[in-house]
Amino acid sequence: MKSRASVVAVIALAAGCQSGSASQAPVPVAVAPAAAVVVPAPASPPTPAATAAPKPATAPGAPTPAADAAAYAADIANLCNVMDLSGAKDYPEGQNIVPMAEFLGANIKTQAAKDFMIRVQPLAGEAHAAALDAEATSVGLSGCALSAVWRR
Repeated sequence: MKSRASVVAVIALAAGCQSGSASQAPVPVAVAPAAAVVVPAPASPPTPAATAAPKPATAPGAPTPAADAAAYAADIANLCNVMDLSGAKDYPEGQNIVPMAEFLGANIKTQAAKDFMIRVQPLAGEAHAAALDAEATSVGLSGCALSAVWRR
C-alpha cells in the first residue's frame, strides 16, 4: 500500500510542478478620459472576410503532428520507466518519491503527457495500472513497468 501512495504523491507532485501556472501582478494601464478620445464610426460595418487575417497552416518553428506524437510517446515511456530511469528502485519504499518527482518534472515535456498524469492521478490499484498499460500500448510500447507498482 505504501508503494501506491508514494506513486500517487509523485504523480501529483510532478504534475503540479509542471502546471505552468504562475501568478503575476497585474500591469497598470493608463486610461485616457472618455471625452479626449474620439473614434469616428465606420460608414458601413466591415465584412468578416475583410477583417480576418489569414491563419498560417503551422507557425514557423512549430512541431509537426508527427513530432508531437513522438514527443508524447517519449514522455509516456519516461513515465512508465520512471522507477529505473530515476534510480527510485534503489531507494527504500516511501523514500523514492523525490527522485521520481525530480525525474518526471525534468523529463515530461508535452502538455498532453502532463494532462494524462493529472487524469490518472485519482485512480487506484488495477484501474490506474490498466490506464498506464492502455496509454503505453496506444503509443506503441509493449507495456508499462510502472503499472506493476500499481498492481501490488
